[in-house]
Amino acid sequence: MKAIKTVLSRLIFGLCLTTAVAVSAAYPDLPQPIKQGGGALIGDMLYVGLGTAGDKFYRLPLQAAESKAKWQPIADFPGGDRIQPIVAVLDQQLYVFGGLHTNQQGVRQFINDVHRYDPQQDRWLKLNAVAPRSLAGGGAVSHNGKIYLLGGANLALLNGYLQDYAAASDSAQRQVVDEAFFQKRPQDYFFTNELLSYTPYSNQWRNEGKIPFEPRIGAAVLGQGETLLVVSGEIKPGLTSATTAQGRLSAQGVSWKALPNLPTVHDKLQEGIAWAGGGYSHGYYLIAGGANFAGAQAQFAAGELFAHQNLAKVRQKEIYALKNGRWKMVGELANPVSGAVSVSYHNQVLLIGGENDSGEALSTIQVLEYDGSKLMIE
Repeated sequence: MKAIKTVLSRLIFGLCLTTAVAVSAAYPDLPQPIKQGGGALIGDMLYVGLGTAGDKFYRLPLQAAESKAKWQPIADFPGGDRIQPIVAVLDQQLYVFGGLHTNQQGVRQFINDVHRYDPQQDRWLKLNAVAPRSLAGGGAVSHNGKIYLLGGANLALLNGYLQDYAAASDSAQRQVVDEAFFQKRPQDYFFTNELLSYTPYSNQWRNEGKIPFEPRIGAAVLGQGETLLVVSGEIKPGLTSATTAQGRLSAQGVSWKALPNLPTVHDKLQEGIAWAGGGYSHGYYLIAGGANFAGAQAQFAAGELFAHQNLAKVRQKEIYALKNGRWKMVGELANPVSGAVSVSYHNQVLLIGGENDSGEALSTIQVLEYDGSKLMIE
């Protein structure tokens, strides 16, 4: 248990705001609080689970009238508990990639397996499709028969750290383990620096080329048609980046271009965020919440490789919109949230669950909508 608390706490894994008003839709709370889980939409059906829900998964019909919309359990996930899984949908089926799992020895380890869920049969199937690169802390989008996956911590390094930390018998030994793991340059964590794709039809993995920016974990990875958006994330454990990028997917591969960084807020240095929610509303990408270690950028710039040492993890509440090619802060959530499941549905962005500023798992659903001038929040 100490190991999982450590990895989740140490890996984040003159402003004019638009008016915020309530929107009409309301969805029932999750059956149980869920943070660092996964989820996706299949048509009008929302699927959310894993994370702090263990091996549980639930579905909610979003098109149902408010009084009739109820969460229902689906078949338990056969891979056991999973923290920070990657979840994607293709051809009306749900795919779960990897995540942090408790092995038979009771040790938490990240793994690279793949499971598929068939809603018609309410059945999971483990696929013979182990990922060729690490996917821990990554994200995914689907396009033209492929699932594209970006980001991932090095499994050997990360699992070695978890094993050593779990084996440490006292705080002094755990401090030694921390120092050895966190005193590295970003490039020495060997995060996955390629865009991968998986084609279920042929059960084939493909290397879609190296990404032209620093590899990262915990980034917001969003897809809309042929567009792939990557926002912020950790470039090493505890150190976030404010950089963003956009890719265009095609049969010939992916072409990338850099986008502006996330903007400064309240005249403070923009640290970047990890584990933020995001989606697409009326032609605009929205990014909301997330977490960072305030001051990590300054400590890293001063030569401290253990950039977040002695700093507190801070969940965020800012909401950003990509407007006219630039990011703009357009409002704030009522309360900070990180590690929520997020989906886009009928020009709304749903933030499901997550954790508050105390690290407590949430069961609520927040709904965002932005039309270019007005932000609506429920």
